[in-house]
Amino acid sequence: MEMQEIQQTLHQYSQELLAEYHSPRTRSKLNIPLTAEEQAKEGLISKNVEVVPTIRSIQSSDDGEYLIDTDMTVNVSLDADSDTVIYVNGKRTDHLDQSWTSTHIMEFAHVGRQRGYSIISDKVIDEQDPPEYADASDELPTEDKTPASLDENGALESEALNKAQTYAFGGQLRRSKLY
Repeated sequence: MEMQEIQQTLHQYSQELLAEYHSPRTRSKLNIPLTAEEQAKEGLISKNVEVVPTIRSIQSSDDGEYLIDTDMTVNVSLDADSDTVIYVNGKRTDHLDQSWTSTHIMEFAHVGRQRGYSIISDKVIDEQDPPEYADASDELPTEDKTPASLDENGALESEALNKAQTYAFGGQLRRSKLY
């Protein structure tokens, strides 16, 4: 049941990101690098926009909160307006597919008497610019030394979680396998 509630919260959050993409003059903590309005100024019309959350790993705390490492990917197809021509690799095309992903470390908790989870904090991790994390250890403070993921990015995933935990959340967390 918990995994279903977490997925539902992520879906609601992705819908908020999608609404932000379409809202003029919106720039909030949700981290949409370009809005539809900004792309329209460049002569590009947004079509088929979607926001896809992908859970990389989950950690739970003793008080029922979760620290969730998630990639939020925005996919959009862009058509040229009548005054714009799109070239890709020197060839003219009628549309351009665009995608960007940002890594979010989100803390989920039950708030008050509401059902489901709320996102009580969201830290966007920029792997290219981590100076405030320079002193963070590469290991999670737990007896379980298994990486958060066993794929080729496993070390980066564990490092990102640890940096976020050390920098933003400060608490002791343990891993939980929900999926």
